[in-house]
Amino acid sequence: MVSLRPACFFVAVLLLLVSGWVQAQNPSRNASPAPPRNLQPTGSPRELARKFAFDVIKSAVALPQPEPGDRLRVLATAIQLSIALDRNYARLLAKEGMQLEGELVRSGQ
Repeated sequence: MVSLRPACFFVAVLLLLVSGWVQAQNPSRNASPAPPRNLQPTGSPRELARKFAFDVIKSAVALPQPEPGDRLRVLATAIQLSIALDRNYARLLAKEGMQLEGELVRSGQ
């Protein structure tokens, strides 16, 4: 019977050599990491609060809802909240809400 140990050892050594060669060819992996950027938010506290609120509204609208009625409720609330922040976005949500409401009425729900 032929032993597989020398073959396995050879394959392992070959993999180590190839991976070392690939890492040597890719200098971006060996480069030092970029210095951390200043992550402090800029702007007035009021602008930061508006941006945060708008991001939360967008996140809530982006979440999938299991029922069309639930989606319509999310859209209605998001429209009310986003009117003060971005009227164009509120109009976009209103159009989607009207389409969804029409579909619900047509299906009899």
